[in-house]
Amino acid sequence: MPTVCWRLSAWGPDLASTRYRAAIPALHLVRHGVASRFSWGAHGVLEPGPPDVLVFVKTFSERDLRLAREAAAAGVAVVLDVCDNVFAPGYRAHSPGNLRRMAELAAAVVTTGPALAGVLRAELGDDLPLHEVPDPVETPADVSATVRLLWRARLGRALRRASADLPLAAAAALRRELVPALRRRLGPGGPPVGPPQVLWFGNAGSVEPRFGIVNVVDIAAELEAAHAEAPFRLLVVTGTHDAYRERIEPLALDTAFAPWDRLTIFRHVRESAAVIVPNSRDAFSVCKSANRPVLALSQGVPVVASRIPSLEPLDGALVFDDFRAGLVTYLRDRDTARDHVRCGRAVIEREFAPAVVADRWRGALATAAGG
Repeated sequence: MPTVCWRLSAWGPDLASTRYRAAIPALHLVRHGVASRFSWGAHGVLEPGPPDVLVFVKTFSERDLRLAREAAAAGVAVVLDVCDNVFAPGYRAHSPGNLRRMAELAAAVVTTGPALAGVLRAELGDDLPLHEVPDPVETPADVSATVRLLWRARLGRALRRASADLPLAAAAALRRELVPALRRRLGPGGPPVGPPQVLWFGNAGSVEPRFGIVNVVDIAAELEAAHAEAPFRLLVVTGTHDAYRERIEPLALDTAFAPWDRLTIFRHVRESAAVIVPNSRDAFSVCKSANRPVLALSQGVPVVASRIPSLEPLDGALVFDDFRAGLVTYLRDRDTARDHVRCGRAVIEREFAPAVVADRWRGALATAAGG
């Protein structure tokens, strides 16, 4: 069975890149006879034996550069999975210099959509094979399965390495999973009362690059105009309450905050009448994937979004670039909302289903490995 080692920026099922770009594909590649293992932190990539392909998932540190060199020297095909525009002005999370150096060793690059593919061709050259593989749609079942997969990997590594590490890994499992589980169980039950709920969810983000909560502020006038015509409550789901207090509470809107959680987000989406996905379309944000609109539509909720290249397959299933009219339409005309969701779900099944995405990964991995 061919083996893939997925090199992660960090261990953790709450990391979107870990779920979308490694764990969910790994789950569905099993059907293609592909075995997966994971590496993070100080762990190597060649033990217990060299994999057929090594995929660096949004991780381009000095250690990753050394691991890429070791793998290439051992005859392992190196693949770089790039899901953010690391070349965008103001971006500092990952090293574009290391990405360039690792690209010299790579057999292929994988990315999420056409905008980022264009950036990578311009920055890394046309000679390097490049594959577009979108983020798969997430389901609660897949999220739970990825949690089990990643914890098995962590506990299994501790068991193989040294028995003294096992209690630490087990304690970490309890600590990291028990509190969110209790929060889910003790959280508010039933749908929200009062006006319909409009939802924004995502990373709190930054001002440069301009993404996250500031994009909600960018469309505040449109939201306020929509609210005057069709009242609603805006729920903001993100990882930090401080960002909500600073950016959202001052708006002339009825708003609320909820902490992001990999499972309760599905309930928040289903309880909403519409989801908004504004985008600044700066050099970083225009390269975003379609995962949030896809998740919302998969849960039966219509979406108003800024038009970016990754959303083009969903043309006809979203309202683009008119947040006032889009929200008023979806809040007042539920037949239109249902029609758009129906159209979106058909596109998701064709373009973003995990099995479809896994098949694209299989093709990219096979090409990189020369098979």
